[in-house]
Amino acid sequence: MRENLVTTRASEYFTRDGLRALTGLTEDRWDLAVLKELIDNALDAINDLPEKSIEVQITEGGLIISDNGPGIPQQVLDQVFDFNVYVSSKRDYRSPTRGAQGNALKTIIGICHLNGYRLIFHTGGQAISYGINDLKLQSGLVMFDKEVSPSQRQHGVEVTGIDATEHTSLVWTYYLANPDVTVKVSDQIFPAVIVPVKRTEKTFIHWYDLKAFASLLQKIHEKDPQRTVKAFCSTFSGTQRILSRLDFSYKRLGEFDSNEDAIEDLYSRLKSLTDPPRANILDKLATGKEALLQIYGANEEACRYKRIRGTYRNGEAEIPYLIEGFLFQSKDGGSGPEIFTSVNGSIPYDNPPFIFPGYEQGTLAGKELWAGSLQGTLDLSGFMRAEGVALYLNFICPVLSFVDKAKTRIDASKFASDLIKVTDFCCKEAIKEVARADRERRQQDRARSVTKRVKNDPKKELMERYFMQGYERASGGYTVTIRQVFYVVRELVNREHGVDLNKGDYNTFTQVTATGFFDRDPELENKIFFGKRSPR
Repeated sequence: MRENLVTTRASEYFTRDGLRALTGLTEDRWDLAVLKELIDNALDAINDLPEKSIEVQITEGGLIISDNGPGIPQQVLDQVFDFNVYVSSKRDYRSPTRGAQGNALKTIIGICHLNGYRLIFHTGGQAISYGINDLKLQSGLVMFDKEVSPSQRQHGVEVTGIDATEHTSLVWTYYLANPDVTVKVSDQIFPAVIVPVKRTEKTFIHWYDLKAFASLLQKIHEKDPQRTVKAFCSTFSGTQRILSRLDFSYKRLGEFDSNEDAIEDLYSRLKSLTDPPRANILDKLATGKEALLQIYGANEEACRYKRIRGTYRNGEAEIPYLIEGFLFQSKDGGSGPEIFTSVNGSIPYDNPPFIFPGYEQGTLAGKELWAGSLQGTLDLSGFMRAEGVALYLNFICPVLSFVDKAKTRIDASKFASDLIKVTDFCCKEAIKEVARADRERRQQDRARSVTKRVKNDPKKELMERYFMQGYERASGGYTVTIRQVFYVVRELVNREHGVDLNKGDYNTFTQVTATGFFDRDPELENKIFFGKRSPR
């Protein structure tokens, strides 16, 4: 009799097609994923420390990321390299914490194997690496041979063979998003500018819709079949004071985990007996104006800053968010604009990552624009041609709705209005400056065009010279037709230079001379009409 054999999908992490399908990331983003996820892990490890620091060393031959935390214990590493077990402390909980993939370290292990990198964990004075058993992998089984050797490094993660130098600037954005952390990168040190902040891991019942609540309950029961209903309810902040008021018909999760009506009743009672937290609970996770001024070494005159808090509904859930915008204008000018975006203290793959499904109308610097993303809105506004400016956008929210499996783009439709308001406040002066420069450029182009034509036609030069004098005499301070202006200019030119302007010159006067003046002074268009007679 044949035996029943079990095959897991773990081996998919170690094929290119499988890893692309699992992560949704194309191969050109894999190196970025390694750097980003390792920095996220380092920052998470030091969340509770009174002083925080991370160090990122990036070379063409590899990278090393370390922090001043306790390091990863060997038993935890052994769990990470057990691909038959899926462990995540974030995936099913709703709170404004870093991390979106939920399988970050397993993803990194797969990338390093496929790209030929070596992944080494330094902890407790030991260097630990795990080499995959290729013979087992050919049969779809994921098993590792563990190697332990002495290390001069107390702790950190090292990846040899990777070239992440093109992503070095990413570290600066991490610093903007985590101003309570001293960041060392290569030979530069960016010191912490605010007191340490503990990123909240609190979660509130009001941040869950019924489906998410039921999913969390089921998974906790699967992990701990003996968990009591009371202990489960205490997971949510703000419920401690009301637990005594709840009449638990069921004592343990297992008694009603398949009873949809009982789950819905528990969810409704928890929501009705607690108040939703205000959006300002997210304030401590903002970078803050003062910190940004310190980081950039700037004064308020060189910057624009705005913060907006809000709440949107997602089914039964009430989701708070905070949007923070900061624009720095360099006195020295420089190249085109720099844009930095952070989400919950981490860095998104797309910059900026905000998408408007179905297109969204926004107003930047007085222009009404329709675009499918914030990047598209910035493009249409002209901001991407601004020089010497840096725009930083920080988004904080316990629930992120992504529009792609790779979790690179965020559906911003439910907070688009506030996102555009923040962006407009920060960017409108830079956009207006681009518009002014465009007008000056057009005027210069028009002037060069007129000058070029004048060399071949003295009549055009004379009409240009006497245009404003003719307008002032013809109008007398009122609106006037273009024909009346032409008559006065014709008389002046003939009297002063003995040159006759004819009907053919009238077309040039209206289509070239007058148009040039309208470009330079748009108000003239409201004072000179092309009708047969003046409306005065």
